[in-house]
Amino acid sequence: MPASHRAIAAALLASLLIGSVSAADEQPPTPSRSQLLAKSSPVEWRTPNPDNLLVMQLPTGRVLIELAPEQPRGQRQERARHDPAQPREQRTRA
Repeated sequence: MPASHRAIAAALLASLLIGSVSAADEQPPTPSRSQLLAKSSPVEWRTPNPDNLLVMQLPTGRVLIELAPEQPRGQRQERARHDPAQPREQRTRA
């Protein structure tokens, strides 16, 4: 590669890196869990339907995901049948 092409490539790479750093600096920091909870009001909270909850156990803790209520019931039952967190006697059978 000629020296002029290398210089252009280096300048382009430097401008891309500088642009990505400045773009990252412009974004506000992600609020913490406690900050989000402090800003919320009681009317913003509701009790989700347990039939629409997907529970995932991750190494960092349990995660609850609320599924869309219009999801077909058969898909929820299929997922529950394979849920290792659910006691075996409560799992549905195919």
